[in-house]
Amino acid sequence: MRYTISEISEIMSKSEEFMNVRMGGWVETKNILTPFSFNLVIKDGSCFKSLIVICDENNFINKNEFANIRNVTVGNSVFLKGNINRQKNLIVTSGKLIGLTEKKLEEYSELQHFRMRTKFYQGIALIRNTLQFETHNFFNKLGFINVSSPILTSINCEGNGDTFDVVKNGKDYFNKKVNLSVSGQFHLESYAHSFTNVYSFGPTFRAESAKSEKHLSEFWMIEPEMSFIVFSELMDNMEMYLKYVCSKLLKKHMDILIYFDKINENGLVRKLEEVAKVENKFLRKSYEECVKFLWKEIECGNIIIGKENRRMANGILVLDKRPELGKYFGDEYGQLIEKYLIEEFGNKPFFMTNFPKNIKPFYAKNDRSNMQLVEACDLLVPRIGELMGGSMREDDYGKLKERMDECKIEEKGLEWYTELRKNGTVPHGGYGIGFERLICYVTGMKNIIDVIPFYRTNGSCFG
Repeated sequence: MRYTISEISEIMSKSEEFMNVRMGGWVETKNILTPFSFNLVIKDGSCFKSLIVICDENNFINKNEFANIRNVTVGNSVFLKGNINRQKNLIVTSGKLIGLTEKKLEEYSELQHFRMRTKFYQGIALIRNTLQFETHNFFNKLGFINVSSPILTSINCEGNGDTFDVVKNGKDYFNKKVNLSVSGQFHLESYAHSFTNVYSFGPTFRAESAKSEKHLSEFWMIEPEMSFIVFSELMDNMEMYLKYVCSKLLKKHMDILIYFDKINENGLVRKLEEVAKVENKFLRKSYEECVKFLWKEIECGNIIIGKENRRMANGILVLDKRPELGKYFGDEYGQLIEKYLIEEFGNKPFFMTNFPKNIKPFYAKNDRSNMQLVEACDLLVPRIGELMGGSMREDDYGKLKERMDECKIEEKGLEWYTELRKNGTVPHGGYGIGFERLICYVTGMKNIIDVIPFYRTNGSCFG
């Protein structure tokens, strides 16, 4: 029977008995002991662990096999048979060198089709796999229905940014303007009016002109939509999701998280443990509270108004303009503000809520206490900034149409969406999670291109 390293580790953790195994893998390191013996470290991708392999000519049944496998080098693939000893090492009795390699180990991380062979990127891939699995687990345990929202669509519910248009021979293939989806939200809302709680998990596309560590042209989004809820319940679900996936990673992949703690971000594990605690509720601050807090920081001299946006070595934040109520913070300017707020509010996740309606999409529902505000929120986390963004959706047709008119958005082409408000409408809301940003957050990664298998960015589309 052929075993994986994951299976061998699991069995040996429960038994002290010797095991006879067959296994295949790739050579991570080689250590020559004598002309007739050497050790290998083998990995097979089934888990983050490696297996120490002891190759001694005296243990080989066929001496010619030893002569052949003695030529093995780092990166080669091998197939081995042998016994696991009490130290949980493989004593090889038979082995075969399968595939040689022309690439050097140091080249792997620079090549998208080889980088997953390094320990670093294998850790990323295993974290990504578990996050995908546990995302589906989380929503299914709460009774959500998974919906495959379309990739081809005639709408852009984000209302900003360029889309990738679908044409054939220079003409609109569908006899109207169609683009790759930037979000499945509108389609999910129609399902939420039938199944109550739904979610999608799939690729989205944005023709980003920016070239930064936070932007991809193709990335994955998790988008839940819920009916019969109020604003606080929306944020409760967002918080619950992050706590859930962090707790699962800590349980399943502590070895990988410790690895990234050492090379990416000191204290990463401790911070994730704090987030995962159910009793540690995330702070909720309104947009107005945040702006007024910034004003006080200006008065105290912790923030100064200067010529350029930057963070000084002494912690002082320099902004080129004073934050104004009712204004969108902006890109680089806004990222600095978000980072400053996160640090000042305990350097942990917190919600910014109740934004001015003019800086949020037309479908966001008005705040009952102030018609100039909407029930929208961003979940901000250390290093990343905005990890999740959501809102209650306007469920009254008249109010939605009025807001569309204010924003100069034509109802033509969106009749199917507005009709939801005329036929059994209910209070509902939803949010989006940038999946790659989530992976960056839990691993301490800085560049988003490192957490997706094959990245697509402005000017780059490998394979």
